[in-house]
Amino acid sequence: MHSRPKIPTPLRARFPRRAPEGAPSGRRLIRAASAGFFGALLTLLTFLTPASPAQAARTIVVGFVDSAESGFYATTVQPTIEAIRLGIPGSVVETVRLSSVTITNDVRLRQPDLFIVPASDFLLVTDTLGAHAVATRKSTAAKAPSMSVGGVFVVRNDRADLTTVKSLRRKRAAATLPTALDGWLAARMALEEAGYDSQTFFKEVRFMTFGLPNVVSSVLSGAYDVGVLPTCMLERAEAEGIVARGALRVVGAVEDELLHCRRSTALYPDWVAGVLPTVDPELARELTIAILTPPKRDGSGTAQEQGAYVWQVTNDFHAVRELERRLHVGQWSYLDSWSLEALWRHFHWYVVAGLLILDAVVLNERRLRMLVRKRTAELQNALAERDRLEEAERAARLRLGELERMGAISQLCAMIAHELKQPVTSIINYVTVIKLRAGMVGGAAAPQASGTPGKPSAAPAPSADPVFEKAVDGVEAASKRIAGIVDRVRLYAKRERREPVAVDLCATLEAAASAQKKGAVAVRLLIPAKPVHVSGDPLELELLFLNLIKNAVEAAAGALNATPSRTPEVVVALACGGDAPEASSAAHDVRVTVTDNGPRLSDEAFERLMRVSESVKDEGLGLGLAIVRNIVDEHGASLTIRRRGDDGSPDADGLTVAVTFDLLDAPSAPKHSQPKDPS
Repeated sequence: MHSRPKIPTPLRARFPRRAPEGAPSGRRLIRAASAGFFGALLTLLTFLTPASPAQAARTIVVGFVDSAESGFYATTVQPTIEAIRLGIPGSVVETVRLSSVTITNDVRLRQPDLFIVPASDFLLVTDTLGAHAVATRKSTAAKAPSMSVGGVFVVRNDRADLTTVKSLRRKRAAATLPTALDGWLAARMALEEAGYDSQTFFKEVRFMTFGLPNVVSSVLSGAYDVGVLPTCMLERAEAEGIVARGALRVVGAVEDELLHCRRSTALYPDWVAGVLPTVDPELARELTIAILTPPKRDGSGTAQEQGAYVWQVTNDFHAVRELERRLHVGQWSYLDSWSLEALWRHFHWYVVAGLLILDAVVLNERRLRMLVRKRTAELQNALAERDRLEEAERAARLRLGELERMGAISQLCAMIAHELKQPVTSIINYVTVIKLRAGMVGGAAAPQASGTPGKPSAAPAPSADPVFEKAVDGVEAASKRIAGIVDRVRLYAKRERREPVAVDLCATLEAAASAQKKGAVAVRLLIPAKPVHVSGDPLELELLFLNLIKNAVEAAAGALNATPSRTPEVVVALACGGDAPEASSAAHDVRVTVTDNGPRLSDEAFERLMRVSESVKDEGLGLGLAIVRNIVDEHGASLTIRRRGDDGSPDADGLTVAVTFDLLDAPSAPKHSQPKDPS
């Protein structure tokens, strides 16, 4: 047990209501309680006394918020009521209690003529209802009413580890109400100004109704490491002997002349007496004068000199507004509800759960995307396969239609050949008769002399005319050639083949080229000097090359029409074995190429050319190419068609058609004589 020290003279002057020096502490407490009890009883008796009509007209309603401060009613409310009664004669004062939680609603409903609330509550009422301050309570230990209260950090004196505000971090704290400006709010503001998060600075915070004795006893017992008290409460407890002097130590003390009490925080206005805009201006003036000029109680001095608190004028609430804005309380409380820290503090489990759900959704979405991508790829492959099959089916239908057309043309050719056979035979017979009559056939009888009476003599034999003989021979040769072609067409229709013979390709190419060496297109023939034999049908081979050269000449002539400065030309070349320009040619191959410098075919026209019976000419039926391919197939040869620019040739115009045969080294049959073109 600590001995009770004597109360120093400065504290007695500061707190004149204290018991005389040397009196036991229990007696002082009983005297203070008796004074409060008799004061409350006097007020109650005053309210129960019947009032005169004049006095009833001067009823004044005073509202106040209950405070956990010890002796608040006796030191603040009761002196204010007495000042109003004395300052406004004939008035009756009624009191109503207000709640700090619902302060704006209580003031709006009660409509008090004067209300006494903490500075933070007053600002809320001012911003909501438009109230204005009449006076601010000032402690006699403070120099200015705007800097009258604050907070203080107290620890046990034997805690050598707790010397600075930083050392209080992660410690257990006990404090008064969380809405108390002269305590927890002031302490939070000090921590924020020191660069700490006031919400998480302490490991644990326990809020208690009374600073004395609850907070003080919790710290002294060691249940909590640090206590947060209003300013001057520690000095009052030590002066009254409730706490042994030196048992508690202030941490982070601020030393200046603004307040004659130890403190750890900034100072703020204390309780405020205010009026609403609805109060009569004359009554507001009288209330202001009454509470600012309290009467003398006795001859020793005024109430200001005798009490612990006085009312003074102040309108400087900037520090309170800054505290509310910084701590997100009062009218700025909505900021704390939407700050990231507040959201995380109140809803972090929901955030974690949401993130887990979102992660599951994202994973499921990724899985679905992978499945969709996989199914899409499968569908695209299926569609591509379907398109490929449709294209193959279309090509098959097209080829079938072309084959049907070729079949119809083949039947038509057979019919035409059948019908032409008889007229051609008749022409040959007539030519034979002409030759017999003209004596152009060996062993024919001489012309009959004119010995019949009455008839002229026969005309001289025309055999002496060489032009006539050449014409008759030409007609006969052409007729026989037509007959051969007709027979060959009939064989095509009947699917019959002739026995192959050794055919000299050089002679065949000369015959085919000679038939096309007329007009503006030059046909150059590049063939070896010695014969080159292949096995086949001479007439079909001549027809093959005649068709190829004819098409090349027509293509070159088209280039002449498009570009008059170009010289149209067709080159027919024959190469054997290794002399062939293609590297793929074997030693036993014979390659015949027909090249023109006609206009370049488009991709579409070239694709049509590669089909069975498609013609690139507007007036063409495609029969020529079909006949060419049929002859090539019948002779076991190969046909290649390419554009000159596709093989890297600098000249990108024209086509090159190549037919490759098997070389016949030693012909087993006699060489077939080629018919000469009479032209």
